Amino acid sequence: MIETAIQQSAEKQAAGDFLGAKAIIEQRLQQAPTNLELLDRLAFVNIRLGLLGEAKEALITAINATTEVPPVLYAHLADVYRRLHAYVEAKSYYEKSLALSPNDADTLNGYGLSYYQQQQYQKAETCFISALKQNTERTDIMYNLALSFKAQQNLAEATACLLAILEVDLAHLRARFLLSTLLLEKGFIEEAEQHFQQLATLFPDDLNLLENIVRLLLERDFFTKAKFYAKKYIERAPNHLDMRYNLGVIASRENHPEEAVSHYRSALAIYPQHFPSLNNLGVLYLQQNDFESAKVYLNRAIQQQPDNIALRYTLNAISGEVSYQEAPQEYIRNLFDHYADHFEAHLCGGLEYCVPDRLKVLAESCFPEAQKAWSIVDLGCGTGLCGKYFRGWAKRLVGVDLSPRMLSVAKQKSIYDELILSENVEYLSRQMEAFDLIMAADVFVYQGNLQPVLEACYRALKEKGRLIFSTEAHEQENFAMKSTGRFSHSRHYIEKLCQQIEFKLLVCSANSTRLQRESPVEGYFFILQK
Repeated sequence: MIETAIQQSAEKQAAGDFLGAKAIIEQRLQQAPTNLELLDRLAFVNIRLGLLGEAKEALITAINATTEVPPVLYAHLADVYRRLHAYVEAKSYYEKSLALSPNDADTLNGYGLSYYQQQQYQKAETCFISALKQNTERTDIMYNLALSFKAQQNLAEATACLLAILEVDLAHLRARFLLSTLLLEKGFIEEAEQHFQQLATLFPDDLNLLENIVRLLLERDFFTKAKFYAKKYIERAPNHLDMRYNLGVIASRENHPEEAVSHYRSALAIYPQHFPSLNNLGVLYLQQNDFESAKVYLNRAIQQQPDNIALRYTLNAISGEVSYQEAPQEYIRNLFDHYADHFEAHLCGGLEYCVPDRLKVLAESCFPEAQKAWSIVDLGCGTGLCGKYFRGWAKRLVGVDLSPRMLSVAKQKSIYDELILSENVEYLSRQMEAFDLIMAADVFVYQGNLQPVLEACYRALKEKGRLIFSTEAHEQENFAMKSTGRFSHSRHYIEKLCQQIEFKLLVCSANSTRLQRESPVEGYFFILQK
């Protein structure tokens, strides 16, 4: 009878009917309430149902029902405690089980998982290796060993484990996916891509797999490769909100604004209140100088996040509000994080941006003595457009920016000796007479009141040190915020600040800085001396 009940329960489990399996076991337990095999089977079914408390009680009942406890019951109770994150109790029962059966691969594997979950990766590794010595064909244990190696940054060992798994099981999904991740981390992009393609071929209908591939590639900015898998996903699930949004992000990063608009609109057709799509669509229209469309979507976005400082600033700017002294840090960070990947191509190509070049020409005419001996800081350094012009003058070149993504791009170019994530005044306040030259190319356009930053520059400069910067020209008094969210400053305003701070104005040159709506934006190029 007991064997029949267990067989019937197993058939229900195989069909996915765990509640039915549980009912069969519980009914039989009414006649044999202390049967160890039934109680163990009940615990297993409860684990599959997520009823860990009931699983624990079933196993404790079984253990208390006999004086000669089978080691497997201790091991299974330890597994339950591990799942409950009760690691002290789990350790106790794993050790009781191993004292009776020291070479059991399942128990050693569970013990290793317990250590892994506690981030004790070396101990986990030891357990997994011991388990594999008992059964070298256990790919599940080999996979766990690979995870423990990866957690310890032993990538070569982790890779070897995964390759060993794939020799036995080419279709091992988790091993191939983790191997792809490791290859990406090690810079073997094409090899990782081959494994992704094999996964997509082996598991064409596994949407969770495709979603994870897209996420992994987007995290590493492989937009074109991510696009391929995102489209495969959409072919199977055309109304998936996040994947539609991902395609919009990819198109935007690849500088295909019309395609991005289409995907964001598709996302909004699925969920009209989707803030990321509303916000990104508004920003795209803003970049295309379509201020009316931008206002429509940004107003819808602000309804979802009324306390969003950066978004509120953008709306006020394009609506003609002038109540700001400077752009909020959140606005600058979000703007340039979004912009980082195609920043230089857009500026130097489409906008004919020439500020760094003009600052360098101006500086060369004023500093004939400049040699590679100066300590220089590049405020709002971005991707390094200005830094590369002045690298030859610097024994030490520091870049400061609010945007982590901009700094990430700059780091790849090896222009700067040091890159600092900081707001300009905050950084300069910690530097006293530290620099021979401070430069700010197209940076002060995000501040209206320049007195705090100019005072901070004065304190941070050595005696006779110079400050070189650009502004957008304003024909009236002082400064004004424009619909672009940028500020323009009058020459008279800068001259007045120089007198107050005791800067010597060496040069003020008028010239265009960039294109806006295909028209030149007039600006000033200043050189001040302490």
